[in-house]
Amino acid sequence: MAMVQEADEKTQGSLREPEAVTVEDKGSDSADAPSWTVEEETAVRRKLDRQLVPMITILYLLCFLDRINIGNARIQGLNEDLDLYGYRFNIATSIFYVIYLIVEVPSNIILKRVGPRWYLPALVLGFGVVSIGTAFVKTYEQLVGARVLLGLFEGGTL
Repeated sequence: MAMVQEADEKTQGSLREPEAVTVEDKGSDSADAPSWTVEEETAVRRKLDRQLVPMITILYLLCFLDRINIGNARIQGLNEDLDLYGYRFNIATSIFYVIYLIVEVPSNIILKRVGPRWYLPALVLGFGVVSIGTAFVKTYEQLVGARVLLGLFEGGTL
């Protein structure tokens, strides 16, 4: 257990920043104790940020584009092609968000148990397959099924 001792913050009646921080760890000789400096940790964190942030940003952009693509398809004649009358288009649009919200928490639990090494790539692959498959829908039922699967994979991914 670490014990932190800070220098006195009040010196001669004025408030100042602590001058020194001493961290003592009783188990510093054990194998579990970290053996890196603050500078090394910062360097590793920045390296991970440079590699992960662009990839995750692109993934989020693709998810967002696919999420809103149904509006563009409607402008191009999706209503006539799939005979979307009444509330059918609204249902096909909304079912995605319902599934998306339901899947988020269980997906995080599965992620902890399975691990991100296999689970996240499987979700991204499923998301890509469903995105491509959405181009081949011919009926309203297929559109709703594709939106349900899209919500399932995208909700798990993000």
